[in-house]
Amino acid sequence: MPMFSPSSISLSQSAKSTMDKFIHRENLALFKKRLSEPHTEAEREVLKKLLTDEEAKEPPPKNVTLKPR
Repeated sequence: MPMFSPSSISLSQSAKSTMDKFIHRENLALFKKRLSEPHTEAEREVLKKLLTDEEAKEPPPKNVTLKPR
């Protein structure tokens, strides 16, 4: 029986990045959908926290110059 080392079965960096982006988009969609449904206040707080945490994972927009106030 062939043996596999962890490096031989690991995902390529681009495949991992693609999967991470997909999971991120799906999490955002799920949390927003769940927030539109009826929940207890405690459940809504958890969903809002999950959504906020997931949104924080987004990279800053490219080619955007922030203007000082």
